[in-house]
Amino acid sequence: MQTVGIIEFKKQAESAKQYFTQREQSIESWEFDDLQVTIKIDYKATLAVDLPNSGLKMGGYPESTRKIRI
Repeated sequence: MQTVGIIEFKKQAESAKQYFTQREQSIESWEFDDLQVTIKIDYKATLAVDLPNSGLKMGGYPESTRKIRI
């Protein structure tokens, strides 16, 4: 998924919160390069609902690491 701008990012985050009872994001690292910053983020959550077609069930703990470029 890609969002452009803070308004789009906030809209996506607000719409996704219904799927979780708890979410946690922590910054793992920052990389600076001329005109952009790449941020590596660890993401953990507890599911509030089953997610169809993913195999993830309510109460599950999906984890991932993502990179964001600003």
